[in-house]
Amino acid sequence: MVEPHSSVADPGSPHGVLGVTVRRPVGVFMVLLAVGLFGWTSFGRLPLNLLPDLSFPTLTVRTEWEGAAPEEVEERVTRPLEEGLRVVPGLVEVTSVSRAGLSSIRLRFAWGTDMRFAGQDVAERLQQTRNGLPDDAEAPLVLRYDPTLEPVLRLAVVGTVDETRLRHYAEEDLGRALEKLQGVAAAKVRGGLEQEVHVDLREDLLAASGVSIAGVIGRLAESNVDVAAGMLLDGDTEYLVRTANRLMRLEEIEDIVVSRRGTAVTRLSDVGQVRMAARERDVVIRVDGRSAVLVEIHREAGANLVSVASRVLEAVFGTSKQQAYVAEHGERLQLGHRSRRRAVSDDVGGEGVGKDDEERKKQRVLDRQMTSFLAWKSPEGIELVSLEDRSAFVRDALAEVRYAVLLGGLLAVGVLFLFLRQLRPTAIIAISIPASVLFTFAAMFLADVSLNLMSLGGLALGIGMLVDNSIVVLESIVRCREEGDSTVRATLRGTRAVGSAVVASTLTTVAVFLPVIFVEGVAGQIFRDQALTVVLSLLASLAAALFLIPMLASLRRPQGEQGELPAPWKLEATRSRWRRLREGSWGSRGLVVAVLPLSLSLELVGALVWGLLLVLKRVLMGSVKHGARARGLLTPITWPFDRAWLAVERSYPPLLRTVLGRPGVTLAVVAVLVVYTLLLYPWLGGELIPRVRQGLFSVEVSLPVTTPVLDTDQLLAGAARNLASLPGVRRVASVAGVDRGDLEAAEQGAYTGRLWVYLEPGSSDRSGEARVLEQVRSKLSRRPELGQPRVGFPELVSMSSTLEVEIADDDPARLRRSALLAA
Repeated sequence: MVEPHSSVADPGSPHGVLGVTVRRPVGVFMVLLAVGLFGWTSFGRLPLNLLPDLSFPTLTVRTEWEGAAPEEVEERVTRPLEEGLRVVPGLVEVTSVSRAGLSSIRLRFAWGTDMRFAGQDVAERLQQTRNGLPDDAEAPLVLRYDPTLEPVLRLAVVGTVDETRLRHYAEEDLGRALEKLQGVAAAKVRGGLEQEVHVDLREDLLAASGVSIAGVIGRLAESNVDVAAGMLLDGDTEYLVRTANRLMRLEEIEDIVVSRRGTAVTRLSDVGQVRMAARERDVVIRVDGRSAVLVEIHREAGANLVSVASRVLEAVFGTSKQQAYVAEHGERLQLGHRSRRRAVSDDVGGEGVGKDDEERKKQRVLDRQMTSFLAWKSPEGIELVSLEDRSAFVRDALAEVRYAVLLGGLLAVGVLFLFLRQLRPTAIIAISIPASVLFTFAAMFLADVSLNLMSLGGLALGIGMLVDNSIVVLESIVRCREEGDSTVRATLRGTRAVGSAVVASTLTTVAVFLPVIFVEGVAGQIFRDQALTVVLSLLASLAAALFLIPMLASLRRPQGEQGELPAPWKLEATRSRWRRLREGSWGSRGLVVAVLPLSLSLELVGALVWGLLLVLKRVLMGSVKHGARARGLLTPITWPFDRAWLAVERSYPPLLRTVLGRPGVTLAVVAVLVVYTLLLYPWLGGELIPRVRQGLFSVEVSLPVTTPVLDTDQLLAGAARNLASLPGVRRVASVAGVDRGDLEAAEQGAYTGRLWVYLEPGSSDRSGEARVLEQVRSKLSRRPELGQPRVGFPELVSMSSTLEVEIADDDPARLRRSALLAA
């Protein structure tokens, strides 16, 4: 009688994808090793950020029109530009602020818009609408960063020289050098004194010459032009004609003819005086009581915060190698200029002198390389100070999260050993954790996910679930082994028995986090990295459980068992080809010679991988051999756990019988807990991102509206001196007034100011910050002239106010009345 053929495959048959892990352990190990190396390389290349890239899809168009009133700016600059920009593709909202001499238009695009192409579209529309603007208005500028966001770095230029030189150095030398660096969008300079040309007219001389002030202004405008003058045709050639007459020197301004009566010529120098003077200041900045100029570094949208900050700090203060070199040779480098002059004037003669001169030349080249950073090359009397570095806080925060992830993995392995009490299963699962993490890093690099608080938090969350799949698969393999199956059969049957359940349980968790990836807006940008990291780590753990765990479990095969691992490779294929090369005909030798190096290379790589696999096998076998000894050494640790777990095992059955015997009481207790939780929910509060302590805070001061900026500066300087003497305070900086081009200054002016208080490293925690805050409030309460100071903290994400009310009206007067009523 012939047995019917069964359609059900033998679960222990070493065929299919799963069978490859047992039949081809070297190949599987090579694939896993390649992915692990790629993950390690990806880990070093992943960008570092405090939070995911929260660059809002916005562009800012700024246009300056010196001397124009806000109504004129609104009518002749802002509205024409708005009408021309409304047709830009992907534009969602247009908001504008028109101030005296400044128009600022903020363009908000849809999430997901490529801002590079959006910037090109905006620039093209501005070219088309440029002709409709006033002639004396500046060309519109497209800012590819949001000026309302916090800068990456704040640098201070302080010194004993006058503020005019400080401002000139900050703008011309420092600012221009930093804006050339990759990732730097702008270096905003605030404070100091700006130079401008003043023309002081004398009324008596104007009356004597018969020239009016308006006539002088007109002649100045006519004499300082640089405009296109049309085309000039000469035969078959066309020439572009341009009138270029820019005034570059004071003498040229003095020689301007303001009046001509017959042969009598009246020049500007005849009716007044032309001189360079300081521009009327809008803001005064002090650092530790010294006059300073503030340089704020903004990064481009999408640029890595840590990389940009590191690049700027190295350009300003030098690398660690340069700093060590300067610290070691500082005295000699200070005299380097005079030493170089003496070296040039030395009388070089003879072989020995020539060698000395060559050594001096090499030393000079090395000195120039080691002192090429800006802080060393700054002029005498000027010092560069780093006030605020957000990247340092980012690096510290990420280091703490990485430490927490590592500690969580070690604790997971420790808990596994407490329950399993066997070193070999614990070692196999412990190997799967770093393997899964490396796989996750490789996937994060391909998915363009940075290392930030959210992604590392997702990785820490995923590590707790990484071992679940591995434990289930390994436990099933051990059970099949205890039932009498061979190592190969137990590995295959155990993995296939729980494979579908492991895949289903993993996919259910993936289904919870995967939709978060497609959420748009700020929440989507913040939580996308976390959800994506959890999904990738779970998929990596699934791959490790289905391929890595079976491969490691099948390595332990007793001697003589069917399917025993073969001996290490002995380069048999290469020996065979070498024999064919010696004994074969000349026609076949060419192919053998071509293939022989490749064959030898592949077999050497295979032998190396095989050796690593054998080492791994020895480690796992050693864990079994020394398992009893290790358990004996760990008895003082495991004994309390055993007693506690035994108490849980004894108390759980009676508790379960009680719960099952009184279902009404159980449901009532659950209902009370649910109601109690719902009542507590309104008291929890809510915020997008909690506040973190960055070692600094600000104190905003608002004085009477008629207070000039110099008086505001004097009051703030006195308060800064009082605060600088407090314990725990490292530095105090004061900012009086506001720049006329500051977009945040809608409700600020010369009467407002801000104190930045920087704490010592030991006072940056919760208790230290609270203590310093209490002392600051106590000090400021004794100065009633400062009004009601408001304490603020730097934000991780600069958001708008908690509640905003927008009132729209075409009549400015009616709009002002409505705003006052709403307030």
